[in-house]
Amino acid sequence: MMGLYEVQVPIKRDFKPKQGGICGSFLLGLLFGVISSPCATPVLVVLLTLVAGKGQVLYEVESP
Repeated sequence: MMGLYEVQVPIKRDFKPKQGGICGSFLLGLLFGVISSPCATPVLVVLLTLVAGKGQVLYEVESP
């Protein structure tokens, strides 16, 4: 915001997370899925309803 205020992040600049492996990756994906689901679900419902109603997955493509 053009220097009006600064946000201090409580993490050091040289912070390196521990290696998590497959379990850590799964938990991180689960967390992001739960957080982003309320925002993405309404958009996906509208798009899937539109595609199901039209019967074509690709728009502007004429079926022969």
